[in-house]
Amino acid sequence: MATRKKPINKNTLIFLGIGAAAVGTYLFAGDAIKKLLKGDTAPQPAIEPETKLISKPAGTAQPKPKETKEVDTSGDLYDIREKLKPGSKGSAVGRLQLIINEIANIRGDQGFTANSGQKIKFPLDQDRDFGSQRYIGALYAFQSYKENGFITLYNARLRWCYIKGYYNRTFPSSLANTINLDDYQAAYKSGQIDKAKNEG
Repeated sequence: MATRKKPINKNTLIFLGIGAAAVGTYLFAGDAIKKLLKGDTAPQPAIEPETKLISKPAGTAQPKPKETKEVDTSGDLYDIREKLKPGSKGSAVGRLQLIINEIANIRGDQGFTANSGQKIKFPLDQDRDFGSQRYIGALYAFQSYKENGFITLYNARLRWCYIKGYYNRTFPSSLANTINLDDYQAAYKSGQIDKAKNEG
């Protein structure tokens, strides 16, 4: 006599299906499940404190920690982050004089009178000495000089690039191989964007 098999109950099939799914999930994702249930006991890397960024006037980019020394075409070494102020001398001051003259040329200015009544005429002499003419020229060209009492060649270049972008002039080719080219290009683009906003 043949025996007939008893049919499997639906509840039993559902229970077996859930069990098989649980085992399969554990096999494929067991480590993640263990971490979730136990918590991650591995030491976490220390989180560095957030650096507070100081907002800059329009046309200046946030400085990045990079190399600060460059070599002049004459072979002189200068620091682009050196604080230039009355009494400073050298290649960096000579470059600053060129930038002040270029800014005045772009703006179409022939001279400038400071609040103290002192006057200068552009172009400035190229004597590589931060004297009274450079002081007035720095007041004319750089807001950061008015605020801080010094200007760095790095910030002067940022302002120069911003103004060239604003007045739709070509990017300064003399900065093409400098160590902060990305910063200078960003300032140039910022000037172009601000000009478009002001015209629109």
